[in-house]
Amino acid sequence: MEDFREGLLKAIFAWMIGFILNILVFKVFANIYPFIFLLYIIIIVIALISFLHEIYEWTTGFLLGWITGSFLMSLTGLLDITEIIISIIIPLFILILRIKSILD
Repeated sequence: MEDFREGLLKAIFAWMIGFILNILVFKVFANIYPFIFLLYIIIIVIALISFLHEIYEWTTGFLLGWITGSFLMSLTGLLDITEIIISIIIPLFILILRIKSILD
């Protein structure tokens, strides 16, 4: 069962890998192989759709861990406003909806 710790680690790991891939794609490969940039954008869009679809199935503990991990990564300055909205605000909204449904 997914819990807070797993959500926290997954968020931190995902953002670190994303940061490394951004450096590789934008600084190294995009200049040498322009099609890699297009492929990268397509992969990012597919990953975003998958993330938004799967987030509703996360346990509350995992969701709290993800929000905390993403918040900690945002403090490093690695996330821009769009990434903060997608990784913190949307999961926080889902968490609020869960709490509201429990209280109703």
